[in-house]
Parts: sequence; C-alpha cells; structure tokens
Amino acid sequence: DLDAAERGLARIVEHGAEDISEADAWQNLGVVRFYRADLRGSVDAYRRARRGYAQLLGAEHPRLGLIDSDIGESLAASGDHEGALAAYEAALRNFEAALPSDHLDFALAYKGRGQVQLELGQVAAARRDLEHALSLHERSPGEPVERADVEFSLARVLLRSGERGRALELARHAQAGLLELGHAGMAASITSWLSEHE
Repeated sequence: DLDAAERGLARIVEHGAEDISEADAWQNLGVVRFYRADLRGSVDAYRRARRGYAQLLGAEHPRLGLIDSDIGESLAASGDHEGALAAYEAALRNFEAALPSDHLDFALAYKGRGQVQLELGQVAAARRDLEHALSLHERSPGEPVERADVEFSLARVLLRSGERGRALELARHAQAGLLELGHAGMAASITSWLSEHE
C-alpha cells in the first residue's frame, strides 16, 4: 500500500532511525511519490536525498548520479523535458568522474536522455544514447526490466528512422523478456505498439 509506505517514510524522515539514513528515506519517498504520480513531490524528495548523499558520501559519489537519473525520470514524466535533460547530463558527468565508462549505471542516464530526446523529436541523438545504453546492457546483463525499456525505446526510434525490421525485433524481444519476468502490465504497451506496426 503506497499510502502506508509514504506515511512510514515520512515518520523516518521526521524522527530519524538508526537503521536507515535520512537520505535513504528521502530517496525511497521519492520512489513512492513517483508511483503515486506526485511528480513534484518526487522531485523534491529526490533533491533532498541528493543533498543528504552529497554530505554523507561526497560530491562525486556515483550514488548522486543515480539520484540525478531519478530526478530526470520524474521531470520527464511531468513534461519538463529541459529539466530532465539537465538532470540526465548531471548524472552522466557524475558517472564519468566516478565510474569506468562501461559501468551499467551509465545505461540509466543514457536511456533517460534518449527517451527525452525521442519525445523532443531528436531522433539521431536519441538513437546514439539508446544504442549506447543497449550495448551496456548487452555487456553487463542483470537488469532485464531496464534492458526491455531500452529495447522498446530504441525500437520506437528505429521505426521513425525507417528500420522497421530491427525495430520489430527489438520490440518483440523486450515484450518476451517482460512477459517471462511476469510483467504483463509493462508488456501491454509493447503489445499494443506491435499490433499497430506489425
């Protein structure tokens, strides 16, 4: 129950707890608010988490890049594409300073930036970022839901670029992966897209 989760996290933030840092609580509250479609509240919680992590871990810790990616996702969902792009670019700068270039965390920011670029009609830029995200997933498997999201986003880009065959192949692969994991709800949008384009 998201209401109970939000109340519990709010109590942790207000009163503190020995087993979870305040920054962790703010991050979790950001996730809950995102799924409740409280996007402004989600961004606020993520920004508070970011400040806390910066104080606890230092300004170049990769955790900040993950939070920036979360901020980007919430901003993109709210329609603030410019803010989302800035957040994803901040995430990439953080990862570049803290991680090897083939680290899977980069895929989150490349995926998010690519999805925003696609929404803005920047098809070539979206393709570059989404291809890069997919190559990271291919080298470091372990996040199959994220990979499916990348594949479906790239499929949409490829269709707009006239590469129907590869687009359909990627979409089918993403759909099959989600269904295998039991994510029928997530696969439904791909199923609908495929029915329009096959």
